[in-house]
Amino acid sequence: MQNNILFFQSTSIGGNNSQPGLFEMLLSHLDALELDIFESQQVVVPNLALASWLKDQIAIKHGICANLDCVILPGTILDNIYFANNPDFCAFNFYEARYIIYDYLCHTKLDDADELNSYIYTNGSLDKLRVFQLALQLQKIFDEYIYLRTEDLINLDKSTIKPWQKKILRHLFIKIGNDKTFLDIYKYLMTASLDSIKLPKNIMIFGLTSIYPSQLQLISRLSAKSNIYWYYQTSSYEYYGDLLSDRAKSKLEQKLL
Repeated sequence: MQNNILFFQSTSIGGNNSQPGLFEMLLSHLDALELDIFESQQVVVPNLALASWLKDQIAIKHGICANLDCVILPGTILDNIYFANNPDFCAFNFYEARYIIYDYLCHTKLDDADELNSYIYTNGSLDKLRVFQLALQLQKIFDEYIYLRTEDLINLDKSTIKPWQKKILRHLFIKIGNDKTFLDIYKYLMTASLDSIKLPKNIMIFGLTSIYPSQLQLISRLSAKSNIYWYYQTSSYEYYGDLLSDRAKSKLEQKLL
């Protein structure tokens, strides 16, 4: 499978005539794109501040910033691709998961969860405040699981996730029902024939320095059909893979002695 990821890096973000950088690279590529009058180019950025800055810089250079859609983080553009091919889908608001987990823990005592029960039960009685506090934290953890342990959640029975967490997750998935999460988007984009679905011709990623492994997998797969332009700001042009902490240096020195 051909990979169409074009990677550009600079120590400077650009936007300064005396020190060109990533912005000037992006601008030259945007100018070269042949877009229809009603077509917009999506650019993935890490935050709203950079989105505003990018649009301002383009307006300064060209007098106007048009046909440009800055989306925050890669999840948004993956959602957009899924929605373009599945217009009737309804996304699950994962914020609601805390209430589903809270209700489940209030009505179900898990037998094989001593660490959980020792926290939410005090003197044999259920402490509902602690249950809600725990549900709040589990909602955040499971939200991270969706992106960091995607394959584990898809193959939950075979995963190394703790048994009591599996029970809560199974109940949560039942309650989610036909609503969609990133798991559905991941399964769809990893298995669908790229020749038969709608994909953007170009995807641009500007200033993003970190990404979930599952999202990187999807972007890598989409690059077989879409051109991926990734503009990455590096801290140095020098090789810094050998930089070590004082503690690590001390251990290496002891081994050599």
